Amino acid sequence: HEVSSVQMPEVGERSKDTDNQDANRDLRPQQALFSGFKYLYALSIYFSVFMQKRCHLLLQGISQFCLIRPSVSNSFILLLLRMLFAAPIMWFVAKAIFKVDVVRDFQQLLLPSRRLLFWRVAFSALLQFASFAFIYVALGILNPGLAVTLFFIFPTVTVLMAWLLFGDRPSNDRWIVIGVIYLGIMLTYNIFGVNKPDTWGVIAAMLSGIAFAGYIITSQACFKQLNPVSFTSINFAIILLLCLGTLPFTLSEVALSGA
Repeated sequence: HEVSSVQMPEVGERSKDTDNQDANRDLRPQQALFSGFKYLYALSIYFSVFMQKRCHLLLQGISQFCLIRPSVSNSFILLLLRMLFAAPIMWFVAKAIFKVDVVRDFQQLLLPSRRLLFWRVAFSALLQFASFAFIYVALGILNPGLAVTLFFIFPTVTVLMAWLLFGDRPSNDRWIVIGVIYLGIMLTYNIFGVNKPDTWGVIAAMLSGIAFAGYIITSQACFKQLNPVSFTSINFAIILLLCLGTLPFTLSEVALSGA
């Protein structure tokens, strides 16, 4: 009994040490993630403050060697070229790497019992096509940095859509973040200044973000009934068909930078 009474505190101390080690081990990923965020934040400040002028000069030098001028028609051509490359690659990756039979999944979408899912996938592809088209139009009108900044309203629109459609009300912290984001957008638009960016370019960039938020919501609903790899492959194929549909309206207006 005396031996057991002496040894029991040692076992308790060992268990405490084990718990502390487990707690420290659990905190290591969080600390590493926090450190990563600090480094990324510091790098973003460096590139935005110290590298802004150098990047601007670099872009000016690159623009002298561009093959096509920034315009709405050329934006659609660039989107077509992108999908001509992305759609076949996605189908190949789905078959060779993920071992997913996209053709079989697409044939199942055509069944009467899954017709509603097919229209959801098609509507999702239409939203993504609209998002791509609007952002390319905005890039042809606005400064790329401004266009991309306005496009990134889509997380806030996604939160608001989730509240409207699924009743997922944002928390107070999210409302504060949403308010800060839209305040930054107003400052980016230079709402209190005289020299404002092109209004149509701003509208196109924001519509791109709204369409992309709709795509995220609809794709999440489709993922419950369709393999995400098959969904993405079919999505890209539909976007490619939509791009080919715009070709007769945009090909005649394509202009090279030297023309």
